[in-house]
Amino acid sequence: MTPMMQLNSPTVDLAGANDSHPNYFQVQRRIGSLINRYLALEHLDDRLQDLPLQFEHPQPRPWKPINWHEINRQQIVGMEPEVFLAILVGAIDTEAPIRQYTQTSRKYLENLHPQLARFVGGIVADGALIEPGLWEKEERQHTPALIKVYTQLTGEKVVPTSREVRTYHPSHHPAADLYRHGLHRVATEYGATCLYLWLMAHSTGPLQMVLEELAQDEINHMTKFWGFGIWAFPETSFTRICYTLLQTAKGRLTYSRDRSSLIGTLHRMTNVLNWQSWSWTNRATFLYTCTLTLHRLWKWSNRLKQEELVSVTNFSPLDREKRFSDSRGTPSRGELPMTIAQREQQIHRVKAVSFQPELDEALEQALREAVISAVKITLESALKEELKAELAKMGDDRPRRSGYFQRRLDTQYGQVKDLRVPKLRERNPEREWQILQRYQRGLGNLLNWLCCLYVMGLSLRDLQEALYFLIGHVLSRSAVNQVTLQIQQHLDTRRLAPIGKTPAILIVDGVWVEIQYTREAFKLDRAGHLRQSRQAEERVILAVLAVWEDGSYEILAL
Repeated sequence: MTPMMQLNSPTVDLAGANDSHPNYFQVQRRIGSLINRYLALEHLDDRLQDLPLQFEHPQPRPWKPINWHEINRQQIVGMEPEVFLAILVGAIDTEAPIRQYTQTSRKYLENLHPQLARFVGGIVADGALIEPGLWEKEERQHTPALIKVYTQLTGEKVVPTSREVRTYHPSHHPAADLYRHGLHRVATEYGATCLYLWLMAHSTGPLQMVLEELAQDEINHMTKFWGFGIWAFPETSFTRICYTLLQTAKGRLTYSRDRSSLIGTLHRMTNVLNWQSWSWTNRATFLYTCTLTLHRLWKWSNRLKQEELVSVTNFSPLDREKRFSDSRGTPSRGELPMTIAQREQQIHRVKAVSFQPELDEALEQALREAVISAVKITLESALKEELKAELAKMGDDRPRRSGYFQRRLDTQYGQVKDLRVPKLRERNPEREWQILQRYQRGLGNLLNWLCCLYVMGLSLRDLQEALYFLIGHVLSRSAVNQVTLQIQQHLDTRRLAPIGKTPAILIVDGVWVEIQYTREAFKLDRAGHLRQSRQAEERVILAVLAVWEDGSYEILAL
């Protein structure tokens, strides 16, 4: 028998052992086998890492040869053929308006990520589609394939039922629109993945091979949209997802055309797929498929790192922040902007009533803590990268890592009391740190001032370039990038921390703070170490302070 004949043979079963009448537990095992095969973590990584190549050279994934004439009802297992056919009709109706799906998604994406917008919706000029996107090119094969399968199983032709698809409905918050629409898009791709994997568990032979091609397309697109969502909204959480669901549902479990509603989509899909005709075993195994698939995706999602997603999306965190910040803050229609005189009166009124001297002290203390923390993260990351690079140059006899030891370090903003310095199991006295010499107790003001500037708003790219100048002679460019990302992640944790209750007052002002600057002169301390002299100077720091009704306050931004 030739390989092609083996490939198209009805005895081929991608889900493992086949039984014409599998019980509940046998179907579960088949589903588990398929998920382990098609949703392996390495496979999901490969699908996501493929995105930059698809940006540059978009090529549809070719299908394997299929012997369509061998498809028959005997290849349906563990399900009534009438139920299987009803599900096919529902899938055909759902897959048919792919052009409308892609163009809606393109409009939500084009101002925030043009490359992904082109991947999804193609090239559009003057309102006319010049070339479809890769997503559409791959997914538009699904409806003809499903119709062909239905015709082969019934001898009848089926025409997709036309239905209205949610169109583009932007608000004045494009990033929020994209988040809401992205949830809907990921959910639909996830639902399609679960459906086709579940149908594969209830089929065999060429029929199963057709479903395999559909499932692989859905998995491919789902991983790309999922990874993009993690990159675009790193601060997302289960709570935010639930809150978005409540917003889109508008307080009721109904379908809404004007906004993406996951609950509405679920309600519609159960009707389209003829859920009421499914047996309890069909329903239980489908829910099992959805649960197992979601568990696998959640496990994969937790492995994703922002630095990896940056290389996949071709956008740095700085570019993401800039694009998203540019899309926020548009005033509502009909809202008149406040004049300069009115704004000044408002500021003076708020300051006269609420501004307290102790807020200055709190701001100064918060600034010092933030800068010291940034210096600590920078040095710890840089020392770790220095040691990693040094060990890479050694041969097979290189010593192993042996945790960290703690030391103190003076900065012009205060003392770092627990700087973690990596150490080896041996040869520690023999080596010298290039970035931070072993017995150095004072540090020049350049790195400290740089971290201070970043805390107060210096861009991530400027910080990165400055670090190249400071430590680029010791570390490689990729290592400096890692250090920069560590600083950003640390400060983002502070910046993106949720506010439990909306403050009654926001105070935006410049506050004088005293900062210790190092001088060129040196002196010996009591321990005999050479340290730079310091001199106090006052500087203005721009800050945002939130004040609540009970008198409590918090610094939101510097």
